[in-house]
Amino acid sequence: MKPLHFETAVLSKPITVELFPAGQDWNVLISGGDKPHVGSVSVAHSSQEGGVRLEKLVLPTHKDDYVGDRYATTLAALTGQTVAVSCGIHYDGLTKAGISQVMDAMEALLPKVCAALGGQTPETGDFPKR
Repeated sequence: MKPLHFETAVLSKPITVELFPAGQDWNVLISGGDKPHVGSVSVAHSSQEGGVRLEKLVLPTHKDDYVGDRYATTLAALTGQTVAVSCGIHYDGLTKAGISQVMDAMEALLPKVCAALGGQTPETGDFPKR
């Protein structure tokens, strides 16, 4: 399978979601805003008890795991494969309203990503509330 690329814009800045196949698994890079970076790494995989298990690393003062966790768990539930998401979205001086716009845009993009992988967004919940 070939890499997949998705893009949205929030506050006139692009945010990209790129999926790279790793055998049957997926590496996902989510970045954008004023200063794309690596703020968190979320890895979701099938658990022995059933369902999806999430493991993550979050750099101090970062909250990128809100998006990374959502994408990792949703895509792992959809594909049944391991999904590693590196996420880094940063906007200078972002307000609460701006954060909501980013979260809404990422949630709106997720069904398109799922459709490209051959399915609908599984019922795994929504972004955690702050």
